[in-house]
Amino acid sequence: MLVIRFEVEPPERPRTPRAERGRLGRLGTPAIVLGILAAILLTGVAVSQTGPSSRSSIHACVDRDSRAVRIVGSGRKCRRGEQRVRWARIGPVGDRGPAGAPGAPGAPGANGVAG
Repeated sequence: MLVIRFEVEPPERPRTPRAERGRLGRLGTPAIVLGILAAILLTGVAVSQTGPSSRSSIHACVDRDSRAVRIVGSGRKCRRGEQRVRWARIGPVGDRGPAGAPGAPGAPGANGVAG
């Protein structure tokens, strides 16, 4: 019996000189990473500066005739014949209420272990 074995070697990749790797060379990857991080940071700052109205307020449209209320997003426009309204989700803290009446005495507890 004749057994023939073949082993395939991967082709060698030609090494390209540094001048042909690209205009940025070794600094390309860090510059791209820093650019992406700066874009993410600026996007976060821009979103936080748009104002708290979308998170701390409820936006709605009220029909002028039927007075039906339709909750909408902060950027949505009202339909014809509707009035736009907005109110805070959390209002100011109110005054403290009066103290409650004292409660009834509780039942006596079980005796503990003598020691």
